[in-house]
Amino acid sequence: MALQSLTNSLDTPGGSGAGQLASGFAVAAALTISGGLQQPVEAQQSVDGQQVYSTAGCQGCHGQNGNGGIGIKFRGNQILADDSKVIAQILHGGSKMPAFSSQLSDAQIAAVASYIRQNFDNSFGPITAQKVADMRKSNSSGDNQQASQSENPSNGQAQASGNSGSGGQNGNDQKPQQMAVGAPAQNVKQPTTSGPDQAALDNADSATDSWLMYNKGYSGQRWSSLDQINAGNADQLRPVCIAQLGEQTSFQSSPVVYDGLVYVTTPYTTYAVNAENCRQVWHQTYTPKGNEPFNTNRGIAIAGGRVFRGTSDGHVIAMDAKTGDVLWNIRPVDSGKGYFLSSAPIVWHDMLFMGTAGADWGAPAHMFAFDVKDGHQLWSFDEVVQASFGGADPASTGGGSNWTSYSLDTKNGLLYVPVGNPAPDFAARYRPGDNLYSDSTLVLDAKTGKLDHYYQQIPNDALDRDSAAAPVIFSLTDSGGNKTVYAAQSSKNGYVYVYNEANKQQVFKSAVTTLKNAGSPPTTDGTHVCPGINGGVEWYGPAFDKADKALVVPSVDWCTTFTLGEVRYTPGQFFFAGSYSFDPVDQAQGWIHSISAADGKTNWSYKSDLPVVAGVTPTAGGVVFAGELNGDFTVLNAKTGDKLYSFNTGGPIGGGISTYEMNGQQYVAVASGNMSRTWSPDVSPSATLILFGLGQGQANQ
Repeated sequence: MALQSLTNSLDTPGGSGAGQLASGFAVAAALTISGGLQQPVEAQQSVDGQQVYSTAGCQGCHGQNGNGGIGIKFRGNQILADDSKVIAQILHGGSKMPAFSSQLSDAQIAAVASYIRQNFDNSFGPITAQKVADMRKSNSSGDNQQASQSENPSNGQAQASGNSGSGGQNGNDQKPQQMAVGAPAQNVKQPTTSGPDQAALDNADSATDSWLMYNKGYSGQRWSSLDQINAGNADQLRPVCIAQLGEQTSFQSSPVVYDGLVYVTTPYTTYAVNAENCRQVWHQTYTPKGNEPFNTNRGIAIAGGRVFRGTSDGHVIAMDAKTGDVLWNIRPVDSGKGYFLSSAPIVWHDMLFMGTAGADWGAPAHMFAFDVKDGHQLWSFDEVVQASFGGADPASTGGGSNWTSYSLDTKNGLLYVPVGNPAPDFAARYRPGDNLYSDSTLVLDAKTGKLDHYYQQIPNDALDRDSAAAPVIFSLTDSGGNKTVYAAQSSKNGYVYVYNEANKQQVFKSAVTTLKNAGSPPTTDGTHVCPGINGGVEWYGPAFDKADKALVVPSVDWCTTFTLGEVRYTPGQFFFAGSYSFDPVDQAQGWIHSISAADGKTNWSYKSDLPVVAGVTPTAGGVVFAGELNGDFTVLNAKTGDKLYSFNTGGPIGGGISTYEMNGQQYVAVASGNMSRTWSPDVSPSATLILFGLGQGQANQ
């Protein structure tokens, strides 16, 4: 029987998995399984199996204690009984993991397969290296079919009460029939309300009563002019209310706030919550209709009474902003080829902008513009230029990926698109050349999709680096009163790059994490690199502190050993030419740096005991709102980096932090409870939205 490989993702990949944070978690452990006699395993095989499990990436997906996460739960799982299926999955891989036939020997595969079958409250028999060798020779999949990944929502389906929307499906409905790729939306409905309009969207960066996009406004700055909460009273913050969403899952959404509602997403469900008391107004749960390469989601766009999001099986859906009813549904890409849509889109002049994720599956990326009224495609831009891949087989090269969000220069009508790694991962020599437009910032004419200019941070990437987070567009004025526009792009390679948009030149790059062998390619013996595959700057990039003219950058300090292997492409499966293993998770840490936006020099640094992946939000109150994976909502002094306040939310914070004002009260919305067996292997949090505000009588201090 085929195992439904349910995932609780991060991201990255994002878009790229580790390439989106998630993509990576290359697993050497298996999915479906049955059979096998119960007998003791040799002591040495057990030791070897534990070693492979901890170093080959298995525990990153399945958990240090076998409790699952991005990969399935091994603890007490009867599907591990079929030894042939276990072997086949490790040898040949699947949509959520690469093949390990070239990375692990017969003895190593036998050892790790035996280890998971005889630990984690399981008591199945050991597996011999000879059986692995026989199956390798016959190329057997165990039952002549690869284990399929889940087409159903993962554990933790939404249970909260509220209006589910008359147009929605819940997790118990029969799976709908899949529509054709590119087919027009059917039964298009009109929204019951009309806001926000374009004027409101244009004003989003400076608005105080809303937070209209993933990074607040088109510029991507995440800056708020609110100052009711400030450096003098931040220690008086208190939780105002809490919305328990009832899911144990990836929770990386940036809270979007409009007209009294806060909108957040999990991989399958969109929630609308009252922005003052946390009561749920509606939720809409999407039932996947096809393959799900990776199931995470980073949020919505809102415009003209419609809420928009992507799905794990390659759909884009529009919902009524007031009721949650589905207004239209399109399928621009085939998830069976590795595509999924995890990024938070943006809307400008009735155009919805969203790109594809799936670089770590080899899917060549595309950037799309859709009409907000019915979803029909207005233009597309191909992000892979085959001529720049040095003659490598087009059928087995690809990549690029858009898995976070986007920025837009409204004055010049330019769309800024961050692009991920080329494919196959690690095998740079297989695809000699710059591999355009991977690891780049694309700047497109928003109306036509034509390329205006681009900046490539890493040509011929060998380490799954990803220019992942949305660029930040900001301006600085010199002593003569001349204003210049700049763009800042962060990367998983541990740098922030700043470009002058007038002359299209790089101004500086500034390191924001530990660097070791940072440009060294993988070898067959393994190359230890810092930052690693989940290092550098992830799905939330720099914020711009207007008051101090500084870029505030969250980062991850965690190393990885990369091992080069063979290039083997199977459509819809992980496309890694090799493997990787993380340093022990207790060695992972994070930073928040404030660097000068003019020259990249460090103003201050705040060290976290765990990686920092949540959004950071500077304000006119002289504070920076931040979140940490230990669960702390943290407020820092924007000038010094000193901690002013912290509150433990009970779950790792991997989502955005938004702030807004309603009825004279400034609120801070925190998305807490990100499930990750890689970042937080021993934690099983619940997705939770928490609103903070000043205590009674403190607002005027």
